[in-house]
Amino acid sequence: MISIESGGMDRALDLLGANKHAVTANNDHQVATYSRALMKPSSEPVLCRRMPDDAAATAQQLFAVLRELDAQGVNEIWIEAPPADPEWDGVRDRLQRAAG
Repeated sequence: MISIESGGMDRALDLLGANKHAVTANNDHQVATYSRALMKPSSEPVLCRRMPDDAAATAQQLFAVLRELDAQGVNEIWIEAPPADPEWDGVRDRLQRAAG
């Protein structure tokens, strides 16, 4: 799991799309994203999941989304770093536990 600052995920996905080694012959999903921003990757094998704008809803859904992406066999999960606001503390805590 990789945490990426807001705005950096689009650039990272563009680089991934330019990297022909990131796409397998059978178009398996190599990377998944979970972000508040709507992602439009240039690489087809990227799964994108939208993170709720509400911290409580995100905290409630986080582990289910991670399990779903893991079950789909992605190699990496890129997550947009949550805002630094106190209401997002629970989400950051869950992300640290999931990464550990």
